[in-house]
Amino acid sequence: MLKFLSVFYFFVMQLFSFSRTSSVCGLLLFGLLPYVGNAQDECLDPGGDCTLATPIEFQNTIFVSCGDTVRLNPTQELCNTWTIDNDVNFSYGFGDDSLAVFVIIDQCYQEALYVDGVTNTPSGTGIASCDTRIVYHLVPAVDTIQQGLDCANFAALDSLQANLPSSCGCDSLLVNYFLDDVIDTTYLYAQSCIPSEVGISMDTLTASSGCDSILITSTELNDSPELFLEDVYACVGEMALLQAYALEEGTYMWNTGSNDYSLEVSEPGTYSVTFTDENGCTATQSATVGFTDISVELTPTVAEHLLLSTNPLEVWQGSAIEMEVLVSNTPYPYEIIWDGGPEIGDTTFNYIASSSGSFQVAAIDSIGCAGVAEVEILVRPIGVYVPTAFSPNGDNNNDFFSVYSSPNVEEVRLQIFSRTGGTVFDERLEQTEQLSQGIIWQGWDGTYRGKRLNPQLFAYQLWYRAIQGEWKNISGEVSLVK
Repeated sequence: MLKFLSVFYFFVMQLFSFSRTSSVCGLLLFGLLPYVGNAQDECLDPGGDCTLATPIEFQNTIFVSCGDTVRLNPTQELCNTWTIDNDVNFSYGFGDDSLAVFVIIDQCYQEALYVDGVTNTPSGTGIASCDTRIVYHLVPAVDTIQQGLDCANFAALDSLQANLPSSCGCDSLLVNYFLDDVIDTTYLYAQSCIPSEVGISMDTLTASSGCDSILITSTELNDSPELFLEDVYACVGEMALLQAYALEEGTYMWNTGSNDYSLEVSEPGTYSVTFTDENGCTATQSATVGFTDISVELTPTVAEHLLLSTNPLEVWQGSAIEMEVLVSNTPYPYEIIWDGGPEIGDTTFNYIASSSGSFQVAAIDSIGCAGVAEVEILVRPIGVYVPTAFSPNGDNNNDFFSVYSSPNVEEVRLQIFSRTGGTVFDERLEQTEQLSQGIIWQGWDGTYRGKRLNPQLFAYQLWYRAIQGEWKNISGEVSLVK
């Protein structure tokens, strides 16, 4: 008489095709959908510029049942591009949920779906990039339970089987076996990082007499470890330090062969590291290393009438020189430090040339890289010339006791005294002519209270002030002749 030994459900699960949103059906997870790699067809940039880049991926597994509605969130980037097949029943959200999608689980799919996060930059720059990718795996619960034993002489046994269709199309298979002898069955539970190994497997241990024992293994999916690695910049001539970080214990292996969590490099390029956790699951990240060779250029500007030469730079004493700095070759924010000035951060500085010497400006970026620019300045002292005689006879030749100065003199005051000490002239002089390298200041015409004075010797005192300078004076004698 046949004994009823066991009933088992043979698991038949069709994985989901998924590319426009996610889709799942079933009852209990025993398998993970195929991994979607870094391939991308396009990167959305509303500004019109996009540079395709390898994104940071985050894997998400969602367990669902037939009839569920699943909300899938976007990334935290500025723009999001969903990749979803046309046969997926989904819709976009509204209002605060406008960037999310909602998937109705009404069929089985095999593929995952993903959303690319895009950092948007102003149009024309060409530097937008796909920074972040979220990969969603919609995994159905198992709706077929396997029980019972399968022997080497399976074909000779009596059996009854029936298909149990699911409303989502993920069919179950019920098989009843009627065996003559009792068979030992062992159930094992395991974990794996490889989606293809997830599910239920069965091994038959057959003796010479037939069915001996059966080993049924249920394998669940281990989550991939999270690994973090950032791009690094360093100053030229220094070492750049890359540091990988994982949230759990494990080992690191760089593409250079180093097995430490950190890596010092002296060459620019892309470096990658693979982390393996205690379960044997791995995660890989890449980072770019660049070196900053900060460049500083200094451009001086001087009023033309105060400039004596440009190479070398020579100016009159007291000249105002506008210094303008240009900083380049660093992606980081920087500070500008001017020589001799309180201004920090401005790109221009007004320098007053009081004496010959060098002028410097430095720029230091936020990672400590510095550059310096320098300009040598030659300063010519102020010059004033006073004649010793003049002849105010109306022949248009030396009719005035005029003063001649360098172009950096801003004001002149002239006082004339008679031999008895009386003041015959005291005025601030006006410029009568601006020469290429000097100024003529109109002086005394030899009269006193409208009357022309006789030839004689007069004493004078001349006061003058340079640009941005203090008053100075000289004195002497001048002869009035016919």
